[in-house]
Amino acid sequence: MDTNTKTVLLFQPCRFQADMWRSILWEHNIILIWEENYPTEQDATNYFKKLELKPNLLIIDLKIDNAYEICRSFAQNYSSSKIILTTDLQDGYSSAIRRWAVNQGVDEMLINFQKENLFSNVITNINLVLKLLEFPPAEEKILVKTLDSLEQKTAPTPLRSKETNYSQPQNISFREPQTKGKTVFPVVRIGFVLVFIAIITIIVDNTNLFSPSPVDALQRKILIKSKTKAQKNSIAIKAFGQINTIPQGIFNYGGSTTWSAIHDIVNSKIAKQYPEFNLRYLPAIDTTPGSGTGIKMLLQGDLDFAHSSRSIEPEEHILAHQQGFTLREYHIAIDAIAIGVHPSLPVLSLTVEELKKIYLGEITNWKELNGPDLPITAFTRIPKHGGTARFFERNVLHDQTFNRDVKYVYSTTDGLRQLKNTPGGIYYDSATGIVPQCHVKPLSIANNDAKFVPPYNPPYIPPGLGRHNCPHQRNQLNLAAIENGTYPLTRYLSVIVKQDGGRAQEAGEAYTKLLLTKEIQALIEETGFVPIY
Repeated sequence: MDTNTKTVLLFQPCRFQADMWRSILWEHNIILIWEENYPTEQDATNYFKKLELKPNLLIIDLKIDNAYEICRSFAQNYSSSKIILTTDLQDGYSSAIRRWAVNQGVDEMLINFQKENLFSNVITNINLVLKLLEFPPAEEKILVKTLDSLEQKTAPTPLRSKETNYSQPQNISFREPQTKGKTVFPVVRIGFVLVFIAIITIIVDNTNLFSPSPVDALQRKILIKSKTKAQKNSIAIKAFGQINTIPQGIFNYGGSTTWSAIHDIVNSKIAKQYPEFNLRYLPAIDTTPGSGTGIKMLLQGDLDFAHSSRSIEPEEHILAHQQGFTLREYHIAIDAIAIGVHPSLPVLSLTVEELKKIYLGEITNWKELNGPDLPITAFTRIPKHGGTARFFERNVLHDQTFNRDVKYVYSTTDGLRQLKNTPGGIYYDSATGIVPQCHVKPLSIANNDAKFVPPYNPPYIPPGLGRHNCPHQRNQLNLAAIENGTYPLTRYLSVIVKQDGGRAQEAGEAYTKLLLTKEIQALIEETGFVPIY
């Protein structure tokens, strides 16, 4: 067997998901071992110790009850290998799961292959896997070309251990077909993968491919164990004043406006300790500021690193690859998205589904939500530029387009001003920008039929002239609900860094190390965000 061949171990109870991974990984000469059944907590350690082939990557699904133990055992036995956590949840990962994932050494978290927006889903997932395995991203021209190439090829069944006694796994053999006189691993075109996915989608259009995920029970387990581990182990980062890999010079950064509260308080501390590390904010010129704009400026070479409140898009990975480098995002903190309305509006809460219908134009009057007979005016920033709007578009609207009657605003300040002057208005933004405002009422949010959770610490403090009213007292962020995942709309704040071996990468990674120190994480918490550590 080729020693350069990478191996992926997949713990996934859904055959459809396993088939998708099999077909995609086969294209890149990557071996997949699929475990439909998975080891118990007691057998996990023995299972990994006796595997004859070292996996370079573990992909494990959130539906597995003992995912915690499997990740922990895998990390102990294969310290240099990577871990990806997957889920069917349309709304992504709660803060509790994210914190647990970080503590267990999970490198990436992905949404399983979905029936909607499959092409984008496939590109996102495969590029993240390729990045972790140190492969170049899938080339755009190959993806486009293979859509027109419908060669009928069959991919082999994912390799899977039939052994049910996980303390003694059997040897795993691999089939190596002969092609043109030499032994190679089979190659299937991504075009075939996409056609195959489309066929599956048509067949199961009225069928639920994905079984429900028992998230509630798992979250409780995650919280207990992740907090226990956090108390026992300090993070693998030096103290703030002891980092010796700080480059000298002027380095430009920019991007997400959500980050403004962080860099305002953090950069002064960095400048005091490391004056030779000169950080300069570079604003967007002739365009709307935001995460998308910052990443674009990074790709153009205007920035050395960028702040983002959303994940890197597949198209951005492709643009980076075309220039000879890759992009990597480093998670720094957890933020929540809050929904704000005019203080006079007698509506206290919305479900995520109702929020979705408002921005798709399916609900147009507050009377449809037990409110007054008042037209709804929905405001948003432009998703192309703002990370918050792109997150909302992806996770609330499920990549559907905003209704044409939605009003676009230039910035968060503009959105809040419009909301103040619009009794039937609604706007969303980082909870740090919505909750403390006196002229905006933040709403409690629920995932479908779940419990409504406010983004503020109850009771709500309304505006007024009394000493118990805003601005004499202001609403405070419900950090406990954001941290434990009961508040449904949360996301990562990340530093986006070029992987090119140059000074920009050196600066971005040094900046990341500083932000992950205990001292800076404490400052980040003071600004209203949930620290990673």
